[in-house]
Amino acid sequence: SGGTVQAVHVEIGQAVLKGDLLFTVGRGDLDLQLAQAQQKAGRLQQQLTHLTANVQTEIEQRRALNAKKIESLRRNIAAQSEHRDFLRVLLDDQLADLERGFVKRTDVEDTRTSLNNAEIEIAKVNAEILSDTTDLREFENQQHGTIGSSQEELAVALAEVQTLQAQVTSAEDIRSPSDGQVLELSIIVNDQINVGDELALIDLVAGATIVRGYILIADAQLVQADMPVQVALASAPPEIYGTMLGTVERVNPVPSSRAALMDIYENSDVVDLITESGPPYAIEVSLTEDPSTPTGFKWSTSQGPPVPLAVGSLASVAITYESRRPIEFVLPFINQLLN
Repeated sequence: SGGTVQAVHVEIGQAVLKGDLLFTVGRGDLDLQLAQAQQKAGRLQQQLTHLTANVQTEIEQRRALNAKKIESLRRNIAAQSEHRDFLRVLLDDQLADLERGFVKRTDVEDTRTSLNNAEIEIAKVNAEILSDTTDLREFENQQHGTIGSSQEELAVALAEVQTLQAQVTSAEDIRSPSDGQVLELSIIVNDQINVGDELALIDLVAGATIVRGYILIADAQLVQADMPVQVALASAPPEIYGTMLGTVERVNPVPSSRAALMDIYENSDVVDLITESGPPYAIEVSLTEDPSTPTGFKWSTSQGPPVPLAVGSLASVAITYESRRPIEFVLPFINQLLN
């Protein structure tokens, strides 16, 4: 995803193994983008919370007003219905009395008109109740739609945060894709890089002379480049063939993570073995070449095994911190006695 080169961990001519840390790349403006995305998501979350509360309050108020109005309209309907029923009975009585000549036809027509008006008023009030109920339902749907739109906007913002977080996590380290030797470096500290930029040229053939070992932090503080090393291969018993000779090429300044080790070895048993005693610091050992041996490397007591080395062979590494003659330990003791 690009960024600023913060550190270059290798030099031209250095041998590297698969998974070795080559560069540390700053995340450029990803941190800023992530912070802005998080702020936006937080702001949208607050807006959604306030909107939801406001909508709920408005809906409850609207429902209360609507219920009060409908209750009044229904009382009106009840009164109109009672009056309508009275007019129906009255109209029936007047029609009977009209045949006997007890009432005038104009009185009958007036009652009929009043009955029709009552029925019209009842229908009108019922229509008003239906309209108010529909309006309330549409209002609630509109408000819920507003909340839904805010929820969708928040979901998009949260997805953006997750994407940027993944980019930030994956943009920190650039590691060697395979064993080899650094032939060319195309970047320096503070360079800006983008996806697809050429960072280094690695000769994939050069990694054969490198042995990788792992030590704990206490040893990592003592081990230095050029210290002598003896490498005992699991496939070549040292009591028969001796050990391969070499020197410390370099010590990784940071411990290897389990994820990085899995990328290199793709074997959980091997990774468990390496990490069982604590965070491991990788060291690289350059083997001393000897063309006269079958393996092409120098051995401590013999020509070594009669077959070439297999890539990926397991071995144990012994590092010599310092060398002293026995007399050097005796003399301080004698001086102490004499003093």
